[in-house]
Order: sequence, then structure tokens, then C-alpha cells
Amino acid sequence: MITESTAGEVADVVYAVARLSRIARPAPGSVTGPELPIWHASMLTLLAHQGERRLGCVAGDLDVDPSVVSRRVVALSELGHVGRRPDPEDRRAQLLVLTEAGRAALAEHRRYRNLQLAAALEDLDDAEVRRLAIGFRGVVDQLIGEAVHGAGRQRRLPAPVPAS
Repeated sequence: MITESTAGEVADVVYAVARLSRIARPAPGSVTGPELPIWHASMLTLLAHQGERRLGCVAGDLDVDPSVVSRRVVALSELGHVGRRPDPEDRRAQLLVLTEAGRAALAEHRRYRNLQLAAALEDLDDAEVRRLAIGFRGVVDQLIGEAVHGAGRQRRLPAPVPAS
């Protein structure tokens, strides 16, 4: 179990990363690589990690209204990056599918993003940054598990200690 002080340091890092995410995020409609808007990269990344998904699930995962996802899927379909197929569990529903063209676009986006990040951190030691990234990923995965799945919600905030 970690101490309150260590938990505070983790919270400070999490808030700093959230702030970095907000200030470093491209403006809506801007591109994050060769002609790839940020929303486009987000949807392709989700489908790459989660696999085929219903539109409503994608909307929930991205925390946006289903109508927003629906409009974006039309644009992604026109580019050939996302396809649709019937859901075998419910033929009335459709699953969104990442296409090979979508995988290629996502791979190019990631390469572009990684090169930008490498340039921004060029003065740091690669092995140390890798070690920190792996450790931080573990912390983030644990926090996501707590937030999304509710595992150990009772442990999130311990009961107050009565004053003596």
C-alpha cells in the first residue's frame, strides 16, 4: 500500500498530464499528422484496441453523443478507414470495423506522433524514459480499472479516522 504522500505525488502527475493533454491538443479540425484529424485518430485507435464495436459502444467509450459518432463514421467510411458489418448477436445492429486502409492511416499517424515526441524529448535518456513510461502505464491502467470497472471502489477513499 502506498502512503498518502506518494498518492499526492501521483495525483499531481496525473493532473499535470491532463493539463499537458489539454494544452498540447490540436485545435478541433486540425490535423495530427498527414491529414489526420484528432477525432479520426481517436476513433481509429479505439477500434484498433477494442476491435469491432457497435456505434453506441464507441460513443460511450469516447464519451460523446451517438449522433457525433454516426457523423464521424460516415466521414471515415468515405475515406475507407472504417467499415460496417452486421452484428452476429443482433442482425438489426451493425459493428464498426477498422479496415486495412484505416490501420495504415493509424500507423502513419502513430509514426508521425512518435517522431514528434522523440524530438521533443531528445535530451533525455531513452532507457530512463522507457522505464518511466512502463511504470506510469501500470499506474494509469490501475486507475482506469478503478474508475471504469469499479474494482475496489470502497478502497478508493478510506473511512475518515476519528479525532482523538
